[in-house]
Amino acid sequence: MTADGVLPKPRAEFGAWVCEVFFDRIWNMADPDALDTLDEVAAPDLVFHIGNLPHARTLAEFKATVRLAKQGQPDLVYTANEVIVDGNVVALRLENVGTHLGDFVGVFPPTGRVLRLTALLVVRLDDDGRLAEVWQEGDFLDLLRQAGLVAPAGAGPLRQVGHALKNLVRGKRAGRR
Repeated sequence: MTADGVLPKPRAEFGAWVCEVFFDRIWNMADPDALDTLDEVAAPDLVFHIGNLPHARTLAEFKATVRLAKQGQPDLVYTANEVIVDGNVVALRLENVGTHLGDFVGVFPPTGRVLRLTALLVVRLDDDGRLAEVWQEGDFLDLLRQAGLVAPAGAGPLRQVGHALKNLVRGKRAGRR
């Protein structure tokens, strides 16, 4: 929707609008209070599907998901590399990059590593032009590997056990801070 509440036309503008709202206003914001702009552009029953994780089923849950991600990677930035528009659906190939400086998804202590995720995002708008449903698919296992939270690909059983023990100790230490 534009400032006057009208869904932008033509399609190129529509795709650009979704990118501006979804990335600049939501994910790339410096101020967590900027999430309040979602109230203007998203349906209250917005559903956010992210891989096999539990879905955010309301706008409030989606905001909590964004806050949790930004807590773990405060400098997290999303970049849309390709945008395809079909009716009220926008598909994006994107990349996000951020430094693991806080608890990752509220659980894993910071590593200081730069994490990079390439993903596909599909956004569906409702009849009023508001964000209604979002799907994100990416290689989240690789993200955990980059953070050092999962043993590298091809690690044998002994190395996997050693890696798990190292992370257990690191997690215990982080719990005492």
